[in-house]
Amino acid sequence: MSGRFFNSVRPANESSLAPDPLSKESVIQKTTILLVEDDLTVRQALTNALAFENFGVVEAATSDEALRGLAANSIDVVLLDLDLGVENGGDTFEQLKKIQPTLPAVLMSARADHRAAFSAHGVNAVMEKPLDLPLLFRVLSTLATRAHGTGSRGACACPA
Repeated sequence: MSGRFFNSVRPANESSLAPDPLSKESVIQKTTILLVEDDLTVRQALTNALAFENFGVVEAATSDEALRGLAANSIDVVLLDLDLGVENGGDTFEQLKKIQPTLPAVLMSARADHRAAFSAHGVNAVMEKPLDLPLLFRVLSTLATRAHGTGSRGACACPA
């Protein structure tokens, strides 16, 4: 008997095609970063890079904007520049932590001495500028996974 065979495989349940709710990709898509950076060019570049990696981003250029952003949004991780022009990013960090003490934070600085100064203040990571974007994405992914309760609560392999 001659003829053609067609083999079609379909999932029994279409919902099985949905992403695993515990997968890294789904955690990242649920993650909102509060980006506090006074330099417009840097802020826009970081926003675009984070959005490309599927993070949600709330932008702030000042301490006041950061506090309003935290109050108005569900923030999972703060990415904060320590040099906010006339403002002190360290003070901004302390204000944010008073409002949400368990909020994971990654601080950015062009100064190497900031790493040692802030590593003991509840900071998850201090990264030097210019940023290593692949490393930043790994750090944020680790913190996002923890924030959503899907990862290990052990030490972060973060630059602190």
